[in-house]
Amino acid sequence: MAKWDVTDEATVAVLNDASVTTPPRVCGTCSKCCEGHLHGSAHGHPFWKGRPCHYLESGRCSIYGNHPEDPCKVFKCEWLVNDNIPGWMKPDDVNAILVWRKEDSIDYLDIAEAGEKLRVEVLSWAIMFCLQNNYNLQYRIDGGVNRIGSKSFLGQEQPDETLTEIPE
Repeated sequence: MAKWDVTDEATVAVLNDASVTTPPRVCGTCSKCCEGHLHGSAHGHPFWKGRPCHYLESGRCSIYGNHPEDPCKVFKCEWLVNDNIPGWMKPDDVNAILVWRKEDSIDYLDIAEAGEKLRVEVLSWAIMFCLQNNYNLQYRIDGGVNRIGSKSFLGQEQPDETLTEIPE
């Protein structure tokens, strides 16, 4: 297997070039936010957990181009907008949607199952990411809500929650 020669000046220049950027992420064929894993309303048609968007047909938006500003154009999952979320975590690849939320002035990363039980590698990555960055995390497995985070975040108990405090 060939290795990069990092002593080569051209290679070092490319590796150190701050102007090299990755292209912006796009939804592409992903429609997890429309499939009934989140909640909202499009042109007066509500959708929620278990009920997909009225305009979702064969995994595609039937009114794309005429879809409403809110929630369709405004909503962005964390995979789409946060380069710290790895590429392999695209919602339609891992069947989970990551969203930053705020509750009572407390920010947290929320993971919604999207078509299957939350995978171990997704949950493991999210726990490590949140612990390393001192973020609050909420996730659901089979409908049960679990939280890891600060005392103030854990103090906002919901029924049937499992709480784990991040050590100071």
